[in-house]
Amino acid sequence: MIWLLIPPAILAMTLTCLLPGRYVRSQPTDANSAQVVVSFGQLAQVVDITVDQNGAPTEGVIQRWSNENAEKSYRAQPFGGHLSAFKTFGGYRLPTRVEGGNQFGTPDYFPFFKAEVSSIQFPESGAP
Repeated sequence: MIWLLIPPAILAMTLTCLLPGRYVRSQPTDANSAQVVVSFGQLAQVVDITVDQNGAPTEGVIQRWSNENAEKSYRAQPFGGHLSAFKTFGGYRLPTRVEGGNQFGTPDYFPFFKAEVSSIQFPESGAP
C-alpha cells in the first residue's frame, strides 16, 4: 500500500491522502487536531494532525521506528514537523515551508529536513 511507503515529509505535503476512505479513518481529538489511521491488511500508521483556525495543517506527527536517540536503541518515537507560509498554486493552498525531524515535540527534537518551496508546477490536463 503506497500510503505506508510515503516519507513523512511528503505525506505532510500531500494531506489529501489522509481524507477518509477505504484505508483511512479519522476522528477529531480536540478543536484543532485529529488522529488519522491509515491501514492496509495488518499494517497501520497513526498520524496526528494539528490545524490552524482556518483548517490549514500546521503540524503532523507519527511514531517512527528508529534508533535516532541518545541511547541509539531502536524504538517507536515521535517523528514530525511544522508546515507554514501557505501560498496558492494553481488554485491549491499549500505550505511553502516544511520542517521535520526525529523526537518531534520533545526537548531532543532535531529538525534535519527543512524545505522552502519557491514554485510548484502541475502537469497540463491530459498529460501523462
